[in-house]
Amino acid sequence: MKASERTRIAEEVRCRQKYEVELAQGASHIASMLYSDTLKAAVTETASAFADLHGRQDLRLFLSALASQLEQRGRYDAVPVLQDVAKRCDRFDEYLATLGARPSRPTSAH
Repeated sequence: MKASERTRIAEEVRCRQKYEVELAQGASHIASMLYSDTLKAAVTETASAFADLHGRQDLRLFLSALASQLEQRGRYDAVPVLQDVAKRCDRFDEYLATLGARPSRPTSAH
């Protein structure tokens, strides 16, 4: 196993431990959606709530861990939506604006 792979795994484990409650709530909320438009809205709400509470520093990692949890729940339709949002983390406020959502506050320094 390469060092970069070990680092990625260690970061995901840290994320799962640090944000255990947020991951459980987000996975439950997103998994309960029945339609693609409500699923996308739930992903946006979950990502925005995380960014509002914790900043955007770990947002991409959080979304990756969330995608893994939803995949384990059999919600394969949510994974590409989460991956799309994760790709846009660097311009998250712009992405939210395209969806008509409110921008999150800047990344907090912990």
